[in-house]
Amino acid sequence: MRASKLLVLTFIYFSAVGSIWAQDRYAVFYKYKPQNGLSLDKPQDFLTSKALQRRAREGVQADSTDLPVAQKYVDAVFEKSNYILYQSKWLNASIIVADEAGVAEIASFPFVDKVTLIGRGFLPNPNARVGRRLFASSTAKACKSDSKSERVLESMESPSDFQNKLLGIDEMHKLGFKGAGITIAVFDAGFPGANTASSLSHLFQKNQIVATRDFVRPWNNNVYGDNQHGTNVLSLIASNEDGKIIAGAPDASYILAMTEEVATEYWVEEYNWLRAAEFADSLGVDIINSSVGYWDFDDTSMNYTINDLDGNTTTITKAANIAASKGILVVNSVGNYGSRVSSLVAPADSPNILAIGSVNQDLSVSGFSSRGPT
Repeated sequence: MRASKLLVLTFIYFSAVGSIWAQDRYAVFYKYKPQNGLSLDKPQDFLTSKALQRRAREGVQADSTDLPVAQKYVDAVFEKSNYILYQSKWLNASIIVADEAGVAEIASFPFVDKVTLIGRGFLPNPNARVGRRLFASSTAKACKSDSKSERVLESMESPSDFQNKLLGIDEMHKLGFKGAGITIAVFDAGFPGANTASSLSHLFQKNQIVATRDFVRPWNNNVYGDNQHGTNVLSLIASNEDGKIIAGAPDASYILAMTEEVATEYWVEEYNWLRAAEFADSLGVDIINSSVGYWDFDDTSMNYTINDLDGNTTTITKAANIAASKGILVVNSVGNYGSRVSSLVAPADSPNILAIGSVNQDLSVSGFSSRGPT
């Protein structure tokens, strides 16, 4: 009897887990964008003052991509989905979690253009409408936020001198240019230890962190966990500690966004990046620094070819192009796929952003660094 009960409980447990992973992530694209009282003649009704200030400075006008997704569409899709992660006004879409039956109904709506699978599986917020327990974050499974994962910046002999001189940062600092008045968004996989590292303490003491957001798990309010890569990148831009590391823009303001889901690789991460760019735009960001890139995925049907890297095809490249069109400078890593021909990754194929490779101290291209042309 006891063995039978154990088997039943085990079956129920794995059935529950299986039902969670049967829910996949989809992008629902809408055919239309009806507005209720909003007009491009009055952008102040749907854009923040800081977003408008940057547009004015860069000579950019508000357009239809700035208008929100129609709420009546979102409400209808919500009824047939398990969870809605977020909306994208730039692509006029909702990112949802649903099963196949729900997707079929949503695809039949007359206002829906198409529904695209963008990610396998999903572990929802424990307070979500679906009402199922959150067993663990898939990202946390791979990179637990504990003392071992909080990277401490090691003291070296002038470790930042080489990069600063290479980029002319030392001369800019002499002239007083240290990023004051500029807002920089950093998109990455997590920022553990950034809030405790001595070289970044000035960002918190002077309220230079203007916003943080996790777009992988929208309910998570703590970006100071998961993978340390974002902390490493932030330290190379914002650190300010003599004898340890002096970075290029210690006086800038920062937006920290998690867009990379470490445990898996699917198209959904490109949509996370897109939504993060919209968020940063709304806060008047000047620069997006992104150290992510996409080429191959866990679902091989999502893999890109060189022909896809044409500057207009991938979702993240489209998002980077839109961001650039709104006066935002996008700086993105070119990739880590080495010396083969055209080894760069999206969105480094965009003609409208800065794609940055890596060099050794003798100025030769680093072996791991991707390269073009597109």
